[in-house]
Amino acid sequence: MQLLASIDGGEFFTTGDVIDDTTAGFGWYDDNGAESVDTGLRITIGEQKDGVYTVTVETK
Repeated sequence: MQLLASIDGGEFFTTGDVIDDTTAGFGWYDDNGAESVDTGLRITIGEQKDGVYTVTVETK
């Protein structure tokens, strides 16, 4: 899995970052095309070891 903040110019997420509905580009779109629907998920980027990150996906 590669988590990339493409809306922010292609920056990668890193240790300590939390991705949820408050993260630009992660919300779902409503019938009007607005990014306003909460996914109900939270992704936390954990520690890196040997080039691999621990990623936790949980419901809020």
